[in-house]
Amino acid sequence: MKKHGVILDCDHCCCVATDSHGKFDVTVPINDTETDIAGLATIHGTISSDHHSLNFVELRDSDYHVVKLDQKQQKHIAATLDFVADKHICGNCHICPREIVKIAKKNQ
Repeated sequence: MKKHGVILDCDHCCCVATDSHGKFDVTVPINDTETDIAGLATIHGTISSDHHSLNFVELRDSDYHVVKLDQKQQKHIAATLDFVADKHICGNCHICPREIVKIAKKNQ
């Protein structure tokens, strides 16, 4: 998925944690063509009947080191994640890990 010059490689999204309250953590490869950053992003999400939210946690490079992002880079990624949350893309059975699909079905 590409939005605002940020490419989220949803085919390689991986669920790393879930809970019984609609919360989850995923990792997804990300490439921001406008701010020239790329790596594996960790994202914390919440799905409920009336609200989806996605929050950027961190970015790791190919050596798995945490990449420090400036405010502009963080805002750019956040804008893309807000779009994904607003459109309720998380939980789509065609692109999301099955754990996230289950959370979406249970909490919508």
